[in-house]
Amino acid sequence: MCPPRRLAASLGALLLVAAEASAPAAALEPAPGPAGCRPEDLVVVLDVGHTPEQSGSASATGRREYDLNLALAETIAREAVAAGFTATQVMKTTGSGRSQLESRSRRAAEMGGGLFLSIHHDAVQDRYLKTWFANGAARRYSDLFAGHSLFVSELGARPAESFGFAMRLGDRLRAIGMRPTRHHNEPIPGENRPFLDEARGIHRYDELIVLKTAAMPAVLFEAGVIVNRAEERRIVRPEFRRCVARAVAAALADWCPGDKPPEPLACRMPTPDGGALTEPPDSDSGETE
Repeated sequence: MCPPRRLAASLGALLLVAAEASAPAAALEPAPGPAGCRPEDLVVVLDVGHTPEQSGSASATGRREYDLNLALAETIAREAVAAGFTATQVMKTTGSGRSQLESRSRRAAEMGGGLFLSIHHDAVQDRYLKTWFANGAARRYSDLFAGHSLFVSELGARPAESFGFAMRLGDRLRAIGMRPTRHHNEPIPGENRPFLDEARGIHRYDELIVLKTAAMPAVLFEAGVIVNRAEERRIVRPEFRRCVARAVAAALADWCPGDKPPEPLACRMPTPDGGALTEPPDSDSGETE
């Protein structure tokens, strides 16, 4: 049994963590895109999250996050170019460790980047993971959380403009039927990221290296929770990537309209559990505790 003083200290620490998680983020007013922004001149750098050597999270069926990030970034680039953002660039990175993270914002600046969007897919804390069998192996999954998240660092060079673009992207994602996951705001180790805008799924995450070192407006986009089995079935479908890519392109047009008013977004997201996996499991799937 825990001594009274130790118990009181533990309870106090838990209450402090909970209070920090529930406290509103410091006020940050969103700013519009750069004055006189022209779509054809805006260099949009699409940063492919992770590397082939450090591929990020594994999906519920064993797919590498890096491969999903790359496929989505390339689809976004095509839609952005079609929408008039012809200077859009997909930035791939190799290697491992902190150095490859620190190189990203520097390389984006060297490319003349006017907006940095880092493309990722999400996972959950280990405490929520269970085991099942898919594609001939034991895999880890959690069906508790689904949805997108957006992150902005107030330590970056252009936080107000970053927040402004994140708001427009959040609006366009909602317009195609996507909803944010809220698990990054949980008062637990590894999360506890305060909301800047809960309805749009925008969090403040000041210490993210790729955001806080960026010299241009910068947002990190988690497109969905790939350890969620139903969410993965949606994410791997080409129509999911097309809809998300069109939402990003529309958000770019909202943020940097040039002389042309933004157009309505004609795209609806496939249902979370609709359709089969792109690559069916090699064997029957079963669940274990």
